[in-house]
Amino acid sequence: MKVLIAYSSRTGNTKKVCDAAYDEIKELAEVDYMKVKDVKSTADYDLIVVGFWVDKGTANKKAKQFIEGIRETKVALLGTLGAPPDSFHGDKCRQNVKELVDSSNEYLGVRLARGLVDPKLTKMIKFLPLNKEIREQMYQSSITSREPNEEELQEVRAFIKDSL
Repeated sequence: MKVLIAYSSRTGNTKKVCDAAYDEIKELAEVDYMKVKDVKSTADYDLIVVGFWVDKGTANKKAKQFIEGIRETKVALLGTLGAPPDSFHGDKCRQNVKELVDSSNEYLGVRLARGLVDPKLTKMIKFLPLNKEIREQMYQSSITSREPNEEELQEVRAFIKDSL
């Protein structure tokens, strides 16, 4: 089986999640591992795993465009976000990224893990033109964000191994 793991990472959290996925399957399949921007073609892969960070409730722009361009293969997604993955926001993110996957693909699902929010973004949140309650929720998630923990990385490893 030929697998591509392609990721977009702003603070290193998504790369950390994708590193765990790569380490889990590198002995089980032929795996190419690179940044989304470095992928030349997705045509020859049996499985494409895309790592993204959540931006505005969906995959970040580079990863989103990449996901939308994948055709006729198996697709699994790995994401990181500042909010807890089991939150309402996490549920919305899972729904939104699923909709990015073209219907010609076999969608295997998405696993989300916590990610440390970029401190520059945390500073900008207070100035976003949003409802005060939503802005405060975003700010609180941002300041309590953290890197993916070992339990989340184990969930990623199990998900990717099952995806093979």
